[in-house]
Amino acid sequence: MKLDRVLLIPLAALSLFAAAPSLAAEGGASTDETITANVQAALAADKRLQVREPLQVRTRAGVVELIGEAESASMVYRAVETARNVDGVREVDSHRLDAP
Repeated sequence: MKLDRVLLIPLAALSLFAAAPSLAAEGGASTDETITANVQAALAADKRLQVREPLQVRTRAGVVELIGEAESASMVYRAVETARNVDGVREVDSHRLDAP
């Protein structure tokens, strides 16, 4: 009985990893949605990045685009670094992130 559980857990984990490449092969939509949600959560959790309007986050093929208005150039840098540290992010585009 105990041996069955020991074998089932690794097999379940393998099946999850086996499903991951199929998501990427389908265009990565689920992965991009997950990255977007994780970046938004990371930005919201950083108390030094609190802004009047939340930054918009768009992701395509792992490239995150930050859109909105930051209060300073250092806030832009902080937002880019925060996004860059999220798993799955390949690149961060901040061209549409404005600062005074």
